[in-house]
Amino acid sequence: MCRKSNSISHFPFRIFLLVAFLGCFFFSSAQYYNLGQDPSNIRWRQINTEHFKLIYPADFEGNAQRLINLFTYVYDHGTHTLGCKPSKVPLIVHNRDIVPNAFTLWAPKRIELYTCPPQNTYAQDWLEQLAIHEYRHVVQMDMMNRGFTRAMTWIVGEQATAAVTGLFVPMWFMEGDAVCAETALSHSGRGRIPSFEMEIRAQIMEKGLFSYDKAVFGSYRDYMPDQYAFGYPLVAMARSQYGYRQWIKTMDYVARYPFTITPLNFGLKQTTGMNKTGLYKNIYKTLDSLWKQQAAKESFTAYKPVTIQESGEYRRYKYPHYANDSMIIAERSGLDDISRFVILDHVGNEKVLCTPRLLFL
Repeated sequence: MCRKSNSISHFPFRIFLLVAFLGCFFFSSAQYYNLGQDPSNIRWRQINTEHFKLIYPADFEGNAQRLINLFTYVYDHGTHTLGCKPSKVPLIVHNRDIVPNAFTLWAPKRIELYTCPPQNTYAQDWLEQLAIHEYRHVVQMDMMNRGFTRAMTWIVGEQATAAVTGLFVPMWFMEGDAVCAETALSHSGRGRIPSFEMEIRAQIMEKGLFSYDKAVFGSYRDYMPDQYAFGYPLVAMARSQYGYRQWIKTMDYVARYPFTITPLNFGLKQTTGMNKTGLYKNIYKTLDSLWKQQAAKESFTAYKPVTIQESGEYRRYKYPHYANDSMIIAERSGLDDISRFVILDHVGNEKVLCTPRLLFL
């Protein structure tokens, strides 16, 4: 009985020692997920500058020097319209993957770049595209690190910034603003491509303005453009009407007062007098009027539709190519179907030629 009583009496003291031991660590870091499938035999190198740490495979040396210069250019010119100069950020290069992409991640903060260029790209160097677009995301997220959000990082670390951004900053702003940057800081960019505007323009002019929720979250009934094509006109036109500082003040409000539940609406009302739904309707009604005025001045060549859209079914045909004087080969996709290559005749009859598949070896 004495031993049992003595063991129980020491239990609170042991808990105290454990808590005190854990509390001794004022700083610790860990990476809880990883991107890329790089071979283990890669020799990694790094270039350190004032604002970047570029980590890259040794055989990427020539492009690494150019890439670090591109990011330095973007730091000097791509931060002004959001009024934020981010702290140093790591850049990790993967040059063994064949899927073109890039990610800007927080917790831990970094940019991961996949250098293989896409086959369906536009007139823009791939490394320039990655540098301008992805670093704009760094600027967006770094400007969230202020006020109440910054105070929360002292408790939960970088996850606080990522959480506030994910919960209260819509993807249409993140991607639309990044498209604005890639267009303004280069001689190309998706904002200059007619096909990029085509989808949202056709939807607004032919079917009218959908609700904000439908435009943002998509639909199983109607085709909706992605957050890039939807967000770019919103961000760019708002900047044109209210000035670029409007977005600085709005995002600053989101960062400082996320506990107001709908900080984006409050921030927009202070800078534009409207919430996000009102801004959406105002911007796209203005664009609809401009597009209709432009269309009224155009003269169109007579044409006959080749594809047949069945009732209630959306299909998209891309990259049409004449097989002969009466047959067209195109890529077909839909909301309920994967991409396929089809051949169509002059009256719309079609036949599937090939269904591409991913091969896993």
